Amino acid sequence: MNKKIKICGLTKKREFDLAISLSLDFVGIVFHKPSIRYIKPEKISVILNQLEIKLKLIAVVVNPSDKDLENILNNIPLFGIQMHGNETVERIKEVKKRTNLQIIKAIPIGDKRDINFAKKFEDVSDMLLFDSKPGINSKSPGGNAKAFDWNLLIEQEWEKPWFLSGGLDINNINNALNITKADYCDVSSGVEVVKGKKDLNLMKIFTKKVREFNNV
Repeated sequence: MNKKIKICGLTKKREFDLAISLSLDFVGIVFHKPSIRYIKPEKISVILNQLEIKLKLIAVVVNPSDKDLENILNNIPLFGIQMHGNETVERIKEVKKRTNLQIIKAIPIGDKRDINFAKKFEDVSDMLLFDSKPGINSKSPGGNAKAFDWNLLIEQEWEKPWFLSGGLDINNINNALNITKADYCDVSSGVEVVKGKKDLNLMKIFTKKVREFNNV
């Protein structure tokens, strides 16, 4: 199958315009206030209303309250919600029932125990996302330009689609796809020169490399 691409942390109209021209499969918008890529739902709504073509928008949230989700849903036509915190199986069930949107559960991977932990979320999530564990001083659970040991994913079988995330960039994406055989990939810091600001050229190169990998 063709590789699916998700770029996270877009905040500017030009970034969304490029996402449309690149035909990105998913676009992630960060609604975690401590993140450098955080943007208010009301502000992003203004940008989205200027776009001629709709994108599959994913709200990236961390342990969201019902009020948080309601505010996002009132402003943005979402395709899905990426839960990137310590959400329980029960909480994910609640959010799925409340929103009826695609649910992506992000799991930080450090060792095989985390792989086993991820298995428990397959029944309640539509997709999984494997990311690196954040550093002690990190203000966000994702987008930290750190990769985990991709070998942990070798020969693992999953019932649901899953994203490879964490430290991906234009220099390592081919190797990452070769090792993990991932069909979905997620990038944020890897397409930035200045932290928190997307570089349009890197977005183009990353997308091109993944698309060309399909033909290898």
